[in-house]
Amino acid sequence: MIPDTIERDILIHAPPPRVWSALTEARHLGSWFGDAGVEIELEPGGRVEFTLEAEGDRNTRLRVVESGFRSLDGNAAERRRHLEANTAGWEAELDELRGYLTPLPA
Repeated sequence: MIPDTIERDILIHAPPPRVWSALTEARHLGSWFGDAGVEIELEPGGRVEFTLEAEGDRNTRLRVVESGFRSLDGNAAERRRHLEANTAGWEAELDELRGYLTPLPA
């Protein structure tokens, strides 16, 4: 049986309000998540959950949990491919987010 969730945890060198803006505002999403021109529709109970926790004055621990892979349409092999693709996707996209939010050294 395939896992039902993907869980990722990263430290971002930016305060939680800035990270939240990057996660929830289309003008930021188009800069780090996939292609530009993003539309966003946020609603409680979605398949992706973001948890932000301040670490010190200027850092944020971001935890992402995407769930529902066992209930996807298709056979087990198709669900596993979807899980594996999204697992790799979150790794890449969260690295993009961290790069987008981390200030360049002076």
